[in-house]
Amino acid sequence: MRRLAVTSAPSRGLIYVRSPYNEEFIQRARALGGSWNNDHHTLGAVWEFPDAVRDEIVTVHVDVTWAEGASVDFAGQTLARRHFSNRTVHVMDGVTLVSGGFSRRGGSQRFPELSAEDSTVLAVQVCRGDINLGEPEGLPYVIQED
Repeated sequence: MRRLAVTSAPSRGLIYVRSPYNEEFIQRARALGGSWNNDHHTLGAVWEFPDAVRDEIVTVHVDVTWAEGASVDFAGQTLARRHFSNRTVHVMDGVTLVSGGFSRRGGSQRFPELSAEDSTVLAVQVCRGDINLGEPEGLPYVIQED
């Protein structure tokens, strides 16, 4: 799963997105008018989008209380992951814990589990068109409108 980092430069009218290589993301980025910039001095290699794409980016609150397994994914992104059963859960860059939390330990040594507390909600910015990628996980979510 990819991890995105979204920043903006309003003075230049651009939004920058850093993402590991992913063919689906590349197709979607090009459809939104994005262009690859491998010579960006402050952020490294990034996709550049016109600021008008900002309307396509929404904040989504995802309820992960009943998520199973060692990680939880939504809209093509990994939101949180427990690598080992006796380690804490790592919430990915660009993802915010809104409410709840995760137990200190979860699962077995062979099969770690997230073990989310009741009402654990994570916030993430996604492209509106990618939200349908979250449906297979069956996670309840709410799009936060400004």
